[in-house]
Amino acid sequence: DDNPEERELGLFFGNALMSKCAEIWVFGSRISSGMEAEIKRAKWKGYHLRYFTEEWQEV
Repeated sequence: DDNPEERELGLFFGNALMSKCAEIWVFGSRISSGMEAEIKRAKWKGYHLRYFTEEWQEV
């Protein structure tokens, strides 16, 4: 996340991979800005989201 060019490239490829997913799993209690962008995109696209704790418990 420290290198803006690498961050943008990572988000681009993450979005490309997301287009192949049936649902999105979110792990952990800390949501980074990149994760937030991916979650918003997934909601906008109508993906089913599942949330998990750091101990792999679904919430």
